[in-house]
Amino acid sequence: MVKIGSAPTASTLRHLEDNPALERWVESGLPLHDRSDTCKFCGHELPHDLLEAFRAHFSKDLADHKSRVEALLARVKAATLTLNLPKAAELNAQFRKRYTAAREPLPAAVELFNKAIDQLAKEVQCKADDPRRAMEPSPLVPGLESGITDAVASVNRLIDENNALASNFTAARAKALLRARYHHVKQFDEEQKAEGRERRKAQLAARRDALVSYCENLKPVISNLQAQISRAQKGRETINERLLSMLGSEAVQIQVVKDASNQERFQLVRKTGAVARNMSDGERTAIAFSYFLTKLQEIKPADFKDTIVYIDDPISSLDANHIFQVTAAIRAMFFEQQDKNAPWQTTCRQLFISTHNFEFFNLLREIKPVASSKGARLYLIRRVSDKSSTLEDMPSSLARYLSEYHFLFEVIHRFHKAPDKTAQEVLMLLPNAMRRFIELYTYSRLPGPKDSEQVDERAESLFGAERAKRILKIFHYFSHGNTLDRLAGNNELIFNLEHAVKDLIDAITETDKAHMDALIAASQA
Repeated sequence: MVKIGSAPTASTLRHLEDNPALERWVESGLPLHDRSDTCKFCGHELPHDLLEAFRAHFSKDLADHKSRVEALLARVKAATLTLNLPKAAELNAQFRKRYTAAREPLPAAVELFNKAIDQLAKEVQCKADDPRRAMEPSPLVPGLESGITDAVASVNRLIDENNALASNFTAARAKALLRARYHHVKQFDEEQKAEGRERRKAQLAARRDALVSYCENLKPVISNLQAQISRAQKGRETINERLLSMLGSEAVQIQVVKDASNQERFQLVRKTGAVARNMSDGERTAIAFSYFLTKLQEIKPADFKDTIVYIDDPISSLDANHIFQVTAAIRAMFFEQQDKNAPWQTTCRQLFISTHNFEFFNLLREIKPVASSKGARLYLIRRVSDKSSTLEDMPSSLARYLSEYHFLFEVIHRFHKAPDKTAQEVLMLLPNAMRRFIELYTYSRLPGPKDSEQVDERAESLFGAERAKRILKIFHYFSHGNTLDRLAGNNELIFNLEHAVKDLIDAITETDKAHMDALIAASQA
């Protein structure tokens, strides 16, 4: 706490005390009149008693007191702090974050301290200007000094740690280098041991592969020798060739084994030689079809020309890659050309092929036998009830176009234009056709990653939420039941069928008229 006392007042002049500016003026001019009785300001004679009164007013005690006040003022002004801290970048990286946090409170603490010093300097200056007036300085904010000293101590500790690290760098580096040498020696030792083990494993694996390869090379030699003496082996070779062509690999093959009575039998095996179990639907289809074609080859060519062959969906459960192999096998087996430019002719009397796969259907249509200038006859099997179907000519939309999409639209448009909406032949295909058509149309307009799961959302985006709900709700229900009894048992829903179809036709016409016009033209051509 700084306390500022008052000056002695033994021989003072009241009018000078009451006017500090005048007092300072007189005090500054008094030394000029030590040997003169004439006023330096106005030139008049100065009374001797007045000079003595002035000298008594500015006594030695007052001068000493003013000197102490001036010295105090200089100390107060010198107490102002200035920050000059190292930059965080000058410290090692591991100390920078802590150093920044430690020095963060210093600027505010120093600023608060300097404000207190400025205030005290102003008050001491006031005392210097009026030394005889007693003054009590303003109280200082508690903790001014400790806030700065604590923060400075934290900063210094971090700087000391950083300097200690730099001082011990040489010893620490030598220790780290020694540990690194030990590590690399240990690592080299382990790598050498592992390399020896891997070299031995590679040698054994190469020997194993050589033996396996030798055995595999012997298998076809053995099979060929057996095929020369076995009719079953000859059939096995033909079937295996077809399986290889259809499946694209030797995942399933047929081998000939002898049963307990020493009779040769076919056995399905995997490429590893293990008996084939848990075969997929596609593998079973390929085996059955290959066996069927091979059995047909047992018919003499003369008799085969009078044979009627019916093949029911030979590509069931096969993926798109295998459909081409099946089509090629059918063409090679049942069609021939007399020369390169001659039309195709059937090798049997008549060939029927049924399928529900449009891609396979389109591939078959590319084969145009000589029996018809327009290609093969096309029929559609239409289900009229749970236990009854009828065979009719293929709709023109399917016969002319390689698209399921045109056929679906023809079914919908035929119902839309039919005068009797409850006719059985109109109703039976409508629910599934409607649902499938909406899936294809909405996906073509709004393709997405999950087309089968978002048909309702796509329909709402294209047709509006209310209209999409009217269209889809009834067909979600009816598409899971395609019998006339179910339709006839819901008269109010049959009534809604007509409006749902009309909503769909109107929605596409309003938003995509060119598309609708093209569909109608295709179905009527």
